Amino acid sequence: MGSVLQGKVALVTGASRGIGEGIARRFAAEGATVIVTARTIEASGGVHEAGNVDGKGKSALAGSLNEVVEQIRTDGGEVIALRCDVGDPASRAELYDAAMKMTGRVDILVNNAATAVFGKSWKSVREDE
Repeated sequence: MGSVLQGKVALVTGASRGIGEGIARRFAAEGATVIVTARTIEASGGVHEAGNVDGKGKSALAGSLNEVVEQIRTDGGEVIALRCDVGDPASRAELYDAAMKMTGRVDILVNNAATAVFGKSWKSVREDE
């Protein structure tokens, strides 16, 4: 483990899989306390609306916050998992309150959570999308 980020608190959204998971794991490996957030807490708890694997337009997603937390702790890192749907203003407010209560600050913020809205410019995407 490194120490480049020792004493820092990092918050990574969309950290249950993919790039977010990789960033969270690297920050933890460099000594940061990492707050990981996503909508998916348990394995197989997420769905991908654009898929059509089950014939209903949804497919199960691999990865969860619990799996990321387990791996970071196994590797010797410090991690806190907080569920957050960044598309929901109330969920974002709850995340902020919980993060401040638990750590007192956030030194590094990675806004990695996203969704795909195909065929529209950002100016025409509604808030609920």
